[in-house]
Amino acid sequence: MQIVYKKIADLKKYEKNNKKHPERQLVKIVASIKEYGFKNPVLIDKNNVIIAGHGRILAAERLGMEEVPCIDCSDLNTKQVKALRLMDNKSADLAEWDFDNIKAELEELRLEEFDIDLTGFDSIELNQMTDDNSNDIEEVENVNMYYNFIIKCEGISELNKLKDILKVSAEKVKFKDITL
Repeated sequence: MQIVYKKIADLKKYEKNNKKHPERQLVKIVASIKEYGFKNPVLIDKNNVIIAGHGRILAAERLGMEEVPCIDCSDLNTKQVKALRLMDNKSADLAEWDFDNIKAELEELRLEEFDIDLTGFDSIELNQMTDDNSNDIEEVENVNMYYNFIIKCEGISELNKLKDILKVSAEKVKFKDITL
């Protein structure tokens, strides 16, 4: 395996890229590259099509970078490239966090006065992991955090029961495309 530097202009984004890169993620990737450098090479196929690294490319473009480190995967056939692209994205979802270890790491970084925002965790996550009162959720304004859930209910009464169980107020949850 050899790292080669390629001009961003020569790289082609995969048209069927299966990951979206919201603004909040790109801001974190940009900050990460500024702090640590470009440490995770982009994977490309024999035609310079990106296999993995679309978010890093978007961040590099914002930083005005002209070239990025890449790993040429031209030894893989078309099927392997497609499967690798999916596996690269899916494998992170399959991992689990060890919150005790994260808490210890974050505490060490705080004691060293390191900018904790550069860890990628948002303020709500950090507060929940590092505060002794992590059960107390404080209101935070201007946080754009969204989670999408698909829950099938048999009817409106079941939906209302679910809302009661979750103790969710209608002001904080937007229900889209409710189909009964």
